[in-house]
Amino acid sequence: MSAQQSAKLLPALFENIDPEHRFEVLNVGPALPETVAFFSDYRCKLHFVDPFSALPLVADPEGDVSLAQRVDQAMEGLAADARIDLCLFWDLFNYLQPEALRLIDERLRPFLAPGCHGHGFSVHNTRAPQQDVTFSIERPDALRLRPRPGRLAGYAPLAQSKLKETLQGFDIRRTVLLADSRLEILLAAR
Repeated sequence: MSAQQSAKLLPALFENIDPEHRFEVLNVGPALPETVAFFSDYRCKLHFVDPFSALPLVADPEGDVSLAQRVDQAMEGLAADARIDLCLFWDLFNYLQPEALRLIDERLRPFLAPGCHGHGFSVHNTRAPQQDVTFSIERPDALRLRPRPGRLAGYAPLAQSKLKETLQGFDIRRTVLLADSRLEILLAAR
């Protein structure tokens, strides 16, 4: 069963987007029908990468695969010539250790267009319970949440101060506290 959730900061992503000009969007998660339908009204290119399917993003305990290799595999699908204007991180920040988040942030930096903005969710309280949902956009101010088929591994939310410290490619511009102790976050590329 799916549910709708309002988005207070998501509309700000579109304030600087001219719908007459082509732009590129990185959706970090599965390609869901609402998101594809929403962006079909724009002249844009969608890139989908799904590191959620590779969780937990940690090095292989036997040492056969490094954390950097795991991150590279999780980020496959991002075209080499991408110039990302909008990043939809959803709740990825709640599932990455700082080392993995730094690597993803580092991998994304060369692809970020000047003025790139991002959106995601974090937690206000690191003891907030895990929510295994997928997110899609129905309207600029409304999201569709669906339960994931299984529990995601690696839930380890970071405090906002640690998230700010870890992200080198983005600044946290605004946050809104949601009723369930989560934060909606608006980011801007540095």
